[in-house]
This record gives sequence, C-alpha cells and structure tokens, in this order.
Amino acid sequence: MSRLALLDVERLESEQAAEQSALAAAGVASFALERGAEPGDVDTLARREADAIARANVARGTVETIEVTRTSDSRSAVVLTVTLAARYGGFAGVTTYVTSATALVRR
Repeated sequence: MSRLALLDVERLESEQAAEQSALAAAGVASFALERGAEPGDVDTLARREADAIARANVARGTVETIEVTRTSDSRSAVVLTVTLAARYGGFAGVTTYVTSATALVRR
C-alpha cells in the first residue's frame, strides 16, 4: 500500500510541476510579447522559465526533459504547452512520468 501511495505522490508532483511551468512560462511569454520581444526570444524566455519552475517543483525526482511549445498567433492570447518527463527512484523502483499541461494567457 505504501508503494502505491508513493507512486501517487510522485505522479501528482510531476503533474503539478507541468501545470505550474506552463502557467509561469505563458505569463513570461505574454509579458515579453507586450514589451515587443522577437518570437525567438519569447520562446527562449518561456523555455527558461518552464525549466526553472519544473526543477523547483519536482522535489522528489529529477527533470529528465522539458519541452515548451507556443501554439498561438500571440495577437489575442498566448497558448503554451509544457511536456515534462520526471524520473523518480527509490524502494518502489524507478518510474518516469511524462505529463503535459497547457496554459492560456489573454493579451
């Protein structure tokens, strides 16, 4: 039973990290676009923010990969998807969770 509970905590932690990363990265992208940043710079800033937030929120494991995709035209809103792979190890065995979250920030 305790192994299942630990796996649930790990899964929830990775899901929350993806959600928080998407929200933070979308906010940074929106702010950068408002300030007139170039699209490539916006994407770089969003990736950096998503990576920092993910690493801060995956406390029990390790962030293996993080992918950030901006899918909006950015005139009316910033839509950003973060896909996070987090690896956990311990007495329950090694497990990798791949989680995606999407955030929308209206401009």
